[in-house]
Amino acid sequence: MFRNLITTLARHQVKWVICGSCEGNGKVGNPSFDQGWTSSEWAEEDDDFKEGYLAGEYDIPCRDCRSSGKVLVPDMSQLTFGEKRPFAEARKEARERAEWERISAAERRMGA
Repeated sequence: MFRNLITTLARHQVKWVICGSCEGNGKVGNPSFDQGWTSSEWAEEDDDFKEGYLAGEYDIPCRDCRSSGKVLVPDMSQLTFGEKRPFAEARKEARERAEWERISAAERRMGA
């Protein structure tokens, strides 16, 4: 979310934190399986697939951290008020976008 803004900051104004998407693992669940499994679908799969799935063999690299498990974020304690403004605006836009997506998804579920 802040990747473009962070490139404008000095090294002492950023810090590394654990990636929130992959929780530091560097990989995330394959979106092909996001809908989950019914018990009958799971029962149809062979044991090798089940073991591989549970072991994470079908996971994909995390795009947010590029598989490193960590991301750069602004160290707000090191920024001036003016330097914080673009980050606050980006967070506000992200919240508004997420709210719009939640509303749109609810409307689609209701048939709109």
